[in-house]
Amino acid sequence: MKDHKLYMLFLPEKIYSIEFIKQNGVLEGTLGISEVVREVTEIITSVPNISNSSHPFTAVQEDEQITITFVGYQSNYLNWTDWMEGTIWSGHISSKNLILTDKDEFQYEFTSGELEEFHTRLNELYDLIG
Repeated sequence: MKDHKLYMLFLPEKIYSIEFIKQNGVLEGTLGISEVVREVTEIITSVPNISNSSHPFTAVQEDEQITITFVGYQSNYLNWTDWMEGTIWSGHISSKNLILTDKDEFQYEFTSGELEEFHTRLNELYDLIG
């Protein structure tokens, strides 16, 4: 049996989403980052535009404490390697909130949400770039 949980963090031109999937006692998931890009990059040549990236992880949860380790992946596009690979975030999880701290002590405060809300906010990002 699969158990899904979605947490989101909305910033003016960026959306962070974390989806947890628990299957057969194993907790894993993906961090998604969608953001407005206003400068040309090697990959995004038309601006403004929306950049979407995803970063897989495994997680260990003990009560309300959680540790996320990004496992990374490789893309065939431009020999790109996931820059989050090996990164560890830890924090506190509840049914309504997820608070994670990265290695630089920056704290991310996510709230529980539904996929429809994510799509609404993503459409708002696209509206920003017209």
